[in-house]
Amino acid sequence: MIVLISRDLMAGSAIEGPARSAGMAVRIVSPDNAPDPAAKLYAIDLSTPAGDLAALVAALRTASPEAAVVAYAPHVHEAKLEAARAAGCDEVLTRGQFYRSLGDIVTRHANR
Repeated sequence: MIVLISRDLMAGSAIEGPARSAGMAVRIVSPDNAPDPAAKLYAIDLSTPAGDLAALVAALRTASPEAAVVAYAPHVHEAKLEAARAAGCDEVLTRGQFYRSLGDIVTRHANR
């Protein structure tokens, strides 16, 4: 399962195609409802207010230790991208990089 932490409905639409191709379900949630033991991949839209990002990443890792945590934001949000690196996300990408490599990201984590 892919857990998308975002308020952007377009992000959900973009991830559903690659997820379906990989045989994975997608849940679109708020940060408070994100931890899910069935998750193989968490995608965090850093434009979605999450409060304490480090605490969120820790909660995700506790719920599903094997899941990858990928965060993304517009390239101009350098501080948010750096905060995601500091919080321990496995991958931190600009929004453009995330959407361009979405199929690859999903495929890599589908069989975790």
